[in-house]
Amino acid sequence: MNFKVLNKNVIVLNAILGIGFFLSQILVTSFLGTKSQEIDSIRIQKDRLRLENEMLVSEINKEKTVNGSLGVSAKYQLQEKTVNYLLDSSEQVATL
Repeated sequence: MNFKVLNKNVIVLNAILGIGFFLSQILVTSFLGTKSQEIDSIRIQKDRLRLENEMLVSEINKEKTVNGSLGVSAKYQLQEKTVNYLLDSSEQVATL
């Protein structure tokens, strides 16, 4: 086989591969370009849900406070009681 023909075939193959590469890059870029709007929308939604979650956690923590428990005790007409109990000296004291 002649080197000129081989060289011409290699040049044509390189040109075809180069054109194919650039076309695939254009296709991928256009496909991902449309997905970036969806990704941004999902990120905004995630941020909004994170903020809502933090607000709910804050409300839950507020209800867990002493004032919240006093409100619950008033709402359900609970009364404060003192409980005394004896521990065996071998038992460890547990904090409640």
